[in-house]
Amino acid sequence: MSNIESTVDWIMCGIYACAGQVCSANSRLLVHEDCADDILELLKAKTEQVAVGNPFDESTQMGPLVSKEQHQKVHNAIGKAVAEGCTALAGGSTPEFEDQSLQGGYFVEPTILVGLPEKASAWDEEIFGPVGFCRLYHMNALNVGCMCRYCRCVYSRLKKKLLRWQMPQIMGWQMQ
Repeated sequence: MSNIESTVDWIMCGIYACAGQVCSANSRLLVHEDCADDILELLKAKTEQVAVGNPFDESTQMGPLVSKEQHQKVHNAIGKAVAEGCTALAGGSTPEFEDQSLQGGYFVEPTILVGLPEKASAWDEEIFGPVGFCRLYHMNALNVGCMCRYCRCVYSRLKKKLLRWQMPQIMGWQMQ
């Protein structure tokens, strides 16, 4: 398995576990522009393959949201992000099911939104659903700008450079 495949697998776990309804969901993605095409291509393909459905069915990988209110909140957040300039790379709506018993459930397609503007509210607001926001960056021009206080993870093979330059900014650390 390549580094990119491994990274995308971890990203998928971080966003879609429990339909994104965990405080440690890694829903903000900072992707370096040098590897963005490869990561986003694989992330899109794998996101579109997530089996959404009845959580009691063994083939299901992601179930519904917890309530009608949460379902509406997630759909509203996606709509607001798109209105602010994001584009859905994958997902973004309610899935269609062949099994009519699932229609009307609180399902949201696994979603990846790209093109997040600098001041987009979605970067700071916790959505608590299966939605990942991706922002590209250049090593010397990173502005994380996320005020949320939730879990943060970093995947990199550039450990020394990352620890010296990026980690303080990504994690909100004060370096002295």
